[in-house]
Amino acid sequence: MEISLVTIETATKRFAAAHADLAASVAELNESVERLKRGALPRFKREAAALAERRNELAAQIAGAPGIFESPRTLVMHGIRIGFQKGKGKIVFGDPDQVVRLIEKHFPDQTDVLLHIKKTPNKKAIVKLPAGDLKRLGCEVTDAGTEIVIRPVAGDAEKLINALFREFEQADKLE
Repeated sequence: MEISLVTIETATKRFAAAHADLAASVAELNESVERLKRGALPRFKREAAALAERRNELAAQIAGAPGIFESPRTLVMHGIRIGFQKGKGKIVFGDPDQVVRLIEKHFPDQTDVLLHIKKTPNKKAIVKLPAGDLKRLGCEVTDAGTEIVIRPVAGDAEKLINALFREFEQADKLE
């Protein structure tokens, strides 16, 4: 049986309809989730405000009774650790390039520890090189042959649909 363009067009139409059905279901789900979020948001805001108020009250009480937390410095009550601890602090600098230069000047033997140095090939740039240059770099292009394309032109639900499709494919492989 020879496959004609009409046969392919019919199959494409059926695929597009199935895709549209799934996209509509995903959109409906997203709308339901957004509706639920909007409905719950006032309660979440009230609860978050109440939590912040309770935290401030508790922090004021702990700050007002440092003697209770001399030894041990923290206690666990109702699944919550309370008390005092040494602050971690943070490193702040204005010009990172200046810090790099000063590390290289004052601690040249520790640059591998004090600096993050990461060099990786940039595939997006390398792919644009001619075949001869790719060969000189020890690179080769694989899987560049002809392949079948079945991809909807546009749609907001594409990522979710593709993820679902991958899950179905993986489930089929495991069976």
